[in-house]
Amino acid sequence: MSEHAPIEPSTKTELTRTVFRFGLMGHAPYRYMSFGENGKIRGYKHPNEHSYTFKDGTLSIFSILWKRTSTFKESGHMKLLFTPSTIGEHVLEPVFSLGPLQGPEQAKRRPRVFVNTVAKAGTYLVAQALIETGYTPLHLHLASQHFHDNRGVPSDEIHWDPNARLVSCPASAVAGLIRPGEFMVGHVDDPNELSKMRSMGIEIISVIRHPYDQAASMMHFKATKIKPKPEDRVWQSMSGIDRFKSFLLVHDSDFWLTFSKTITEYFPFFRFEDLLKGKVPNNGQSRKLLSDLKDGIVKANGKKTSTYSGRDQSEVEAFYKDHVVRRYFDDCGLTEFANLHWPERADD
Repeated sequence: MSEHAPIEPSTKTELTRTVFRFGLMGHAPYRYMSFGENGKIRGYKHPNEHSYTFKDGTLSIFSILWKRTSTFKESGHMKLLFTPSTIGEHVLEPVFSLGPLQGPEQAKRRPRVFVNTVAKAGTYLVAQALIETGYTPLHLHLASQHFHDNRGVPSDEIHWDPNARLVSCPASAVAGLIRPGEFMVGHVDDPNELSKMRSMGIEIISVIRHPYDQAASMMHFKATKIKPKPEDRVWQSMSGIDRFKSFLLVHDSDFWLTFSKTITEYFPFFRFEDLLKGKVPNNGQSRKLLSDLKDGIVKANGKKTSTYSGRDQSEVEAFYKDHVVRRYFDDCGLTEFANLHWPERADD
């Protein structure tokens, strides 16, 4: 294509697989939005921006009262950049785009899914279970206000320096791109973002893990999978109980405890330990998703993923008996939370 060749106009499929910044020309953008395949606007909530049409190259936005409030034409200078047409002075700037749906035709009968876990609570175990039953991973890892674009990155490398692929964008805006039979994964702690996902019909699989084991697993994970920070090199130079104690000084226990409480207080959830045993209780998921998850988790257990180590836990379990470690767990509130949700391990 020559330098001055015209840009082909976008299709509605491309439009509905893109997150945009929406705002007034010459001003900071209001918010992020995406366009649902059902004609509804997702992400940005305002009475003046409720639904849309895309016809003959013109994108029109309507209010909740079905009044046309903005019209756009696609810029000839940049794909999916929409500039003002006949109504309004608003601009839509593309932030991120996905390709068209790649799954088989039967995938359309499956739900749209977001796997939301506490870190080291089976993110990729659940992802593998979904893959085993025919769901398509989108290779995006979401946090509340940003995501890591892992498309095209070997699975063994996605954790080493993920911030090199960081894109700022609310989780709900990105999740709005999920289509039936597709899923994303991540650690979204903002209940408002999660509630927006649910309002879009996305099914959320939430998983927690015993906080003692979560801390120990995070230590191993950061020592083997993540690019170390200067403070990591200190505890990584140690071994045994000294390494674990030093790691606890940099482990963000408060964040992960608050995250776990958010999941357990506001959303149905699974325990990682149950999933490892192939147990998938009915926690409010649709019948289809529950059936797929039950079938898939049996096939996924023990399979290699980007984080599965298969290592023996007996050494770190002995660390939990150390009186300094135990007091740390008690003082941080981890013991109280653990006893509430894992009563069978109250004597650990």
